[in-house]
Amino acid sequence: MLKIIKAECYKLFHSIYFPTIALTYLLLFTSNLFDSYRRTQNIFEASIRNIAFPYFLILSMGVCFFGTDFDQKTIAFYISAGHKRSEIFLAKAIVFMLASLFITAGSIFVHIFGSIPFLGHTLTAGYVVENMVIIVPALLSMSAIAVLIGFAFKNVGGTLGAGIAVQLIVVAALNSKTNALFFMKYLPVGHSALIVLHKLDEPAMNYITISIIWILVCLMGGYLFFRRADMK
Repeated sequence: MLKIIKAECYKLFHSIYFPTIALTYLLLFTSNLFDSYRRTQNIFEASIRNIAFPYFLILSMGVCFFGTDFDQKTIAFYISAGHKRSEIFLAKAIVFMLASLFITAGSIFVHIFGSIPFLGHTLTAGYVVENMVIIVPALLSMSAIAVLIGFAFKNVGGTLGAGIAVQLIVVAALNSKTNALFFMKYLPVGHSALIVLHKLDEPAMNYITISIIWILVCLMGGYLFFRRADMK
């Protein structure tokens, strides 16, 4: 599996889409920062307030990372080379989810550290760590959904269409007039909104558990789709 991970990392860091998506994500993620800062208590809350807004870019990266590999028969080549499907799935899921976390969590820390010279003070490490413990599993669960979509549709068109549908559903749910708080709790992408609204009414472990459940369900579902797929 390590060979596949190395190959996937090489492909990722030598691709044009990864730095392009990372930069675009950072720019979009930053676009509403100053407006959010006036509406929140600190730069950390201002940063995480709009996590759901550029989420479609993570789903778009899934199109490039999974859909393209299926269309170009790269995954079929792995199988014909003697690699187990479980190894292929885990390797691609690990690389994609860590790359996604680098983009999403990295953008938050760019905001925090980049703001220090302008704000004249910084947030306490304890406050950031306390909330990032909830945010990081939520971000990983967001990328796990892209893994599920990629292995479920196994082509660029289907992966793109499903990604757009997921983005629309997430936005609609989080902006529901009657059930927004419910969706913010049970959709990990909404946990950041609960932090900003100071609505974390339960222990952090409850929110972490919700994110872990999403990750496990998405990964198990993605693997089942991949295991049953005809790769000839």
